[in-house]
Amino acid sequence: LNDRLRGQYLKLLDVFKYKPALTQQDHLILTYYLFSQDRIEEGLAHFDKIDRKQVQEKLQYDYFAVNAAFYRLEIDKAEKIAKSYENFSIDRWKKLFAEALAHVNEAKAVLDPQVVDKEERDQKMDQLADTEPSFSFEFVDNQIRLEHKNIQDAQVRFYPMEVELLFSRQPFAKNDADHFTLVSPDGEGTIKIEKGTKQTTYQLPEKYRRKNVMIEIEAGGKRKALAYYANRLSTEVTEEYGRIRVLDKITGKPLPKVYVKTYARMNNGQVRFYKDGYTDLRGKFEYASLNTDDLDQVQRFALLVIDPDAGAQIEEAAPPSQ
Repeated sequence: LNDRLRGQYLKLLDVFKYKPALTQQDHLILTYYLFSQDRIEEGLAHFDKIDRKQVQEKLQYDYFAVNAAFYRLEIDKAEKIAKSYENFSIDRWKKLFAEALAHVNEAKAVLDPQVVDKEERDQKMDQLADTEPSFSFEFVDNQIRLEHKNIQDAQVRFYPMEVELLFSRQPFAKNDADHFTLVSPDGEGTIKIEKGTKQTTYQLPEKYRRKNVMIEIEAGGKRKALAYYANRLSTEVTEEYGRIRVLDKITGKPLPKVYVKTYARMNNGQVRFYKDGYTDLRGKFEYASLNTDDLDQVQRFALLVIDPDAGAQIEEAAPPSQ
């Protein structure tokens, strides 16, 4: 917790310990503090004990009801409550419920996220530009698409990998082929580069199309590697805000309840578990947020995204700027 919120919370607990029983308002207050600490299950338990008719703070109750509906993936319920405040007279609360509606629309994959307040930092999406070295490559369907400049033929090598095992042993080995060089590649080939061209495609061999494979390409004295994942996950990492969004690669719709496990490499070089959880109904998970100051010490994040049906994938990200 930040110091101010922590102090308020401890004072509140000190008051509550002398009460024989908690009132409806007490449960509402605890809901706020527990949600603020990401203690969702405890917060929901207190919220469920509240009868809306018995509290004066019906506005605050309804806002927590929207959040509770989000946590429980009850999107229609959240939408119904939030819509009832579309013409509310107090701008601050009107804006909060409008943000909730924007999240609902995003979760339904009906509309793109709406910016309710252009000055609101959390609603701006930062577009990251790709850097281009002498060559780079990506996967398009069952092909390797190689962007190149001033290189001749390239060598390609294939190293099958177990994603979960790889992550548990070396969270930051996503695109690092160095630890694979101790073993011979399972397969290799040559990518022919035609003179004067800037882009070349290479058909992925049939035997690797349904496997998780580390693919290494060497050309022009440089070596690069990318992990090829046989899954239907599409991930969008927004480093500026410490957020990952998981979509179904086929339908393009958000995937809720996808498990995300986060490790952090600290400034002192230590690699340790940082946070885990599940994507919300919008397919989003905030991997960097903690109620501590640990973020200040993080150098880089590694994320394992895994779903029993959609497959697994590893991503890396820089910490959000402070």
